[in-house]
Amino acid sequence: MQANIGIYARPAVDYRDNPRKVPGIVAKTEGFAPDFKCPSDPGTWCFDPRRANFAAYGSDYIHPSVFYVTNGYNSFEDNMAAGAGSCGACYWFAPATISGLSKNQSWESYAGIQTKTPGTAPIYRFHGNFCSTAQHSLITIDSPGVCSGVCTPEKCRGEKEPDGHTPIPSNDKYALQPIKNPFAFSYDNSTDQPGRGLWPEINVGAALQATTCGGVDCSNITPACAKGQTENCAVTVIDSYTSSFHWAQQNYAAIWLRTNWFLFTNSALTDVLNGGLTMVSGGSWDQVINRYWALTRKSFFIGNTQEDGENIFAQNRGPVNPDTKQFLPCQGGLHRHLTAASKP
Repeated sequence: MQANIGIYARPAVDYRDNPRKVPGIVAKTEGFAPDFKCPSDPGTWCFDPRRANFAAYGSDYIHPSVFYVTNGYNSFEDNMAAGAGSCGACYWFAPATISGLSKNQSWESYAGIQTKTPGTAPIYRFHGNFCSTAQHSLITIDSPGVCSGVCTPEKCRGEKEPDGHTPIPSNDKYALQPIKNPFAFSYDNSTDQPGRGLWPEINVGAALQATTCGGVDCSNITPACAKGQTENCAVTVIDSYTSSFHWAQQNYAAIWLRTNWFLFTNSALTDVLNGGLTMVSGGSWDQVINRYWALTRKSFFIGNTQEDGENIFAQNRGPVNPDTKQFLPCQGGLHRHLTAASKP
């Protein structure tokens, strides 16, 4: 994939940029299993864990991405991604296994390396790419698992379940509502994959684990790159990457690299509200891969490229909705006028 431009990954939600209310393809908004009594505490309710699987069932309205990649063994050079709605990303290397209509097909070399183990395909080449104006710049995990402002199946369901239990809906009246996908039922009941249907197979907690394969048949490559099994590990190289204007939530960063060996080089990252670049070795010290290393070199990290106060879209405190006419609503109904002379 070379010298392409993608402009605005529009989320499948009900808002002004989607006047025709177009639904998403990978968008399951209802029809999950009803809540059930928790085995550990029968007095409380548990929910179907699939509701929290934003990657497999909600990427089109929760994490719409300009370039969505489930097998990284391809060349990505000199591409430009500009704009991603909701909690989207410019580049998302989703750690999937081969799924959908491709599940029962035969694949050679790296095309078949993810037959059993998710995210094992290494990124062949990522060089000279650009990104601007998306919550996430580049992510290599299943999902950041949070998207404030969008009604996800986990937090914003108000329908009454078959067993009579009504979940508590979100108290965020401004949350964006997903457009119902009329084809979700067909995806659920596909005869190709009973139980999983045609949805992408991306498990909660999955991450890129780039693995090398020297043969024609990579479907049974062992061992996959992991702690104590490093002989087939590959390095993921992010080279000459330019990225600006991001606002990842919680403790996540604009560029989130997890969990194996990464090289981030000759790149520039600017105008990020929260974390910029994070390389995660593991969940704790005992999960760190043998001889793990992650290197950043010859790169620029710039907090902001414009003077605070001169542009309402480039404030240190975050961009301001132009509909507010340069007023920033504060808690308690107070407003503060934003001028070049104002201070945080």
